[in-house]
Amino acid sequence: MSACGQREGQISTAAGRPRNDTSGKRKSVKKEMTMQEKAEALCKKAPPLRENDEIELNKLFQAYIFRSGKEIWTTCCNRHKVLNVKDLTNEEYYVLHERNVPEPDVHWGVVRNKAEAERRVTCPYCGAEAKLKEIRYSGKRKNLWAYRRAVVLRQWRGSLWALAFDLHKSYERSLRPPVTKNLLGVYRFREGFAEGTTKAWFDGGPPRNYSARDSMNYSRPRPLQSPFTCCAEWGKVYALIGTEEVGRSAFRWCGFEEMKYKVDDPIELLTLCCFAPRKVEMLWKAGLGWAVSDLLDDHVQNYHIINWNADTPKAFLKVTPAKLREFDMNRDLCKLWLRLGKPPAEEVYAAKRILDSAFAPELFRRCREFGIKYSRLVRYMEGQGASVKNGTLGAAAGIWKDYLDAAEHIGLDLTNPLVQMPKDLNAKHDETCATWAKIQDTAKWEKYRKRFEFLQKRYAFSYDGLTVSVPTGAEDIKREGECLHHCVGGYVERHLNGATTILFLRRDENVPMVTIEMDGAKIRQIHGWDDERSACEENPERTRCEELYADFLTVWLAWLKSGSKRDKQGDPILPRKYQQQEAKTA
Repeated sequence: MSACGQREGQISTAAGRPRNDTSGKRKSVKKEMTMQEKAEALCKKAPPLRENDEIELNKLFQAYIFRSGKEIWTTCCNRHKVLNVKDLTNEEYYVLHERNVPEPDVHWGVVRNKAEAERRVTCPYCGAEAKLKEIRYSGKRKNLWAYRRAVVLRQWRGSLWALAFDLHKSYERSLRPPVTKNLLGVYRFREGFAEGTTKAWFDGGPPRNYSARDSMNYSRPRPLQSPFTCCAEWGKVYALIGTEEVGRSAFRWCGFEEMKYKVDDPIELLTLCCFAPRKVEMLWKAGLGWAVSDLLDDHVQNYHIINWNADTPKAFLKVTPAKLREFDMNRDLCKLWLRLGKPPAEEVYAAKRILDSAFAPELFRRCREFGIKYSRLVRYMEGQGASVKNGTLGAAAGIWKDYLDAAEHIGLDLTNPLVQMPKDLNAKHDETCATWAKIQDTAKWEKYRKRFEFLQKRYAFSYDGLTVSVPTGAEDIKREGECLHHCVGGYVERHLNGATTILFLRRDENVPMVTIEMDGAKIRQIHGWDDERSACEENPERTRCEELYADFLTVWLAWLKSGSKRDKQGDPILPRKYQQQEAKTA
């Protein structure tokens, strides 16, 4: 067969091969890793701890110097030495002769040996402050056990790594024990991607809970989980080792060294830096670190000031840095500035003072209605403050509000600037409110007139030098309660609307003496000065009013039960029995 024929045969064979023929080469398909495998792979890629990291972790624990005779052991720099008395440094001499430092003796939250427990010595070899422990007084040293938490940061192979550890140190078996480390979490951060794996503190195996982020939802940010959320009983704070490594990473301009103190969890801050490094940098340099804290800790975007989804720096900050500095980086002032339509700073500060008062909605409404600037209103309030009670802007604002309400009701022209802001606010307020009160009293009297006339015919009565009278309005009842020092002032509305009946028993028409509450023709309660709890000139023995005025009350109640009859002149007609008694007396 010719070469041409061979080629033709090959072509025909290839063309005739079915599509689902598996005899040819197949592309290799990469098997997707499970979460467990991703966690294990991340732990294997993690950088090892350096000697300097081990030293820094050891420094997190209280340093001790153990002494037995002339032999000493240091935990800060792991030295063991037998001191030579003839060749001692000043620090060694001090360590050799200092007393044992006891542990704090805490009783009901109070340290009873504070001065002794706070004594320290200086390590002769590294200069660290340490507690001196005499071995013969230390027992088995179980009470020296300590626990710490730390995150070690490391720039490694193009990524920023964070290794989270539970740290323990026990002195029972050794005077110079190494730090026992339990790896709780491994994190890797790079621009546009963050991943981590964690485990619970009680889990003896490697970290296995894997999570990754390739984007950030700013309305509901979900940073990588903190490694210490399962240890809430120890608090949320942990030590950061190697923060200078951030300066070697892609996040060197994010101000991590300063920003880490403004958020609850620096791990969350690093997660945010992966997706918004320029935005975090801009906020840090503008002095708006609180905006990052609000986003991460409280999920608050501060959308009045910041647009987290913006693509350009100009669109990111709605308030210019110059304006932020003008408002001292105060978020409330910035929001208020935008809400008011970007007025001058003077107006914003004045509006903030108005907003802090109890009458803010009413004051803002009046400013819009009259076209008054906020700064002018504040200056007016400050000028009137000296003449009002308490002398504060809030007190002046309350008086101005009451004055305007009264002026509106009595029909003053509020379009006149002199009426809007009178020169003497306090005097004008009293005058206007008094006029409005008279108008209100007149309206109430017209409504109460028919009931007053009925009560006057039913209960008004005079006998033996005593008189029962009916209150003419609310002021009479309030005055009665103030003069007799009891609670009848709280019965005003109930008397006016007919729910109960209040009457006055007096010798002199203008001198309050006894107050009576009636239920038809029956006395519900009757009281004099201080409800008879204290003596007075009228009732020095604090006798019950029912007994003290029994003779008068008997005649009056009998007249009520007989129908409250009156003659043509309107005078009460006593029952026949009491008419005969009165005739005999005469």
